[in-house]
Amino acid sequence: MRHSLCAACTVAGLLLSTAAQAESVSKTAPLVSDQLPDFEPKGFDLGGFRLLPDFEYILYADDNVYAARDGKFLLPDGTLSNGTQADAAFIIVGGVEAKGRIGNIDLTANARTRIRRYDKLTTENSEGAEALVKLGWQPREGQKFGLEGGWRRVVEERGDPEALQLTSTGPRLANIFESEAKFSQEGGKMLVATDVVVRKFDFLGTANARRDFSSQFVSLTLGRSIGSRLYGTATAFVTNRDFRLPLTTGAIQDETTIGGRIGVATKDRGLIEGRASIGVFRLNPAEPAQKGRSGISADVALTFRPQQRTAISLNVFSGDVATFRLGAVARSDTTASINVQQEIRHNLYATAGLSYLRAEFFGSGDLEKAISPRVEVEWLATKRLSIAGYVSYTDRTSNIAEEVFDRTRGGFSLRLRF
Repeated sequence: MRHSLCAACTVAGLLLSTAAQAESVSKTAPLVSDQLPDFEPKGFDLGGFRLLPDFEYILYADDNVYAARDGKFLLPDGTLSNGTQADAAFIIVGGVEAKGRIGNIDLTANARTRIRRYDKLTTENSEGAEALVKLGWQPREGQKFGLEGGWRRVVEERGDPEALQLTSTGPRLANIFESEAKFSQEGGKMLVATDVVVRKFDFLGTANARRDFSSQFVSLTLGRSIGSRLYGTATAFVTNRDFRLPLTTGAIQDETTIGGRIGVATKDRGLIEGRASIGVFRLNPAEPAQKGRSGISADVALTFRPQQRTAISLNVFSGDVATFRLGAVARSDTTASINVQQEIRHNLYATAGLSYLRAEFFGSGDLEKAISPRVEVEWLATKRLSIAGYVSYTDRTSNIAEEVFDRTRGGFSLRLRF
């Protein structure tokens, strides 16, 4: 059962969902198509900056917009579910990226919007947006400093582990204000990298006030060369979450997570590149009545290139996630995805992928699992225009009957990059 004030999408869902933010115009197989300069956007110069506008129009069908169970059934609050609802929709993604150099500082600014409109289920219509600025400084070879900050209006994705089930209103919205500072020193036998991220989550609507919180993340990675292309790495990290309000019961929602991982990271591009590490984390709630817990922490992002036209990527995450579910004192997610990107010919690309999510809620005992295959093909008609088509399927199981659903989506898109 979910708390009437706490049945929100989670932070992980907001940040990772494909519908959560005003993302850049898609590329079907960027790991292989980015190696073709003839099809890369050129942009145009204005006042010392290179402007790179892009635009995408997506038309698709969804056979289960609300990510609901088949048929009608009673929800825990006594209301009757509408069951699955199919509809067609379009999405417009547009924006501009500006790149320039001021002295020895590289500057990148991004402004984007994402508009979604349904044919019949108009309460699901939404608008997302973002404005981000990044600064980069490389004083010497192997040494990098980075600063970035901005704002995002994100939209809840139906089907996220804690997404809204009420169908009479639209998806939940939130403003995220974020800033990040990064440093890395790579050279010789040693690697040092630090990352500091501060975010403020402001969920819209008074009913969502108890979801508002700020988070602070700090990590330090040390590495030592263990060969011509590899570093052995050790990472320590801390995440702190400060909620603006306690629960209606008076319980404090604040929590701190500490952890560490050991692993390997590649130094440069090659047959295999990326990083892989595993370790443990410890979640410490601020509420005295709640017990802390430990779990597995994993971070894997690897790319395998068996040939020039093929790239296989593997991404795995395991760790704690902010939760708003009643009775759950902690939530741990395990996500995994594998994607094969292929250049079929010089202007035709495809990708096939499979993703998996396991969300476990400690305290309440809830467990959800979802598996999602997806296939997409993109034809580069000209240097600026491409046409893509995709189909995806999601199947979720849960020990809570109303959380079970399956959904199929498919559509086409026109992509313009200038």
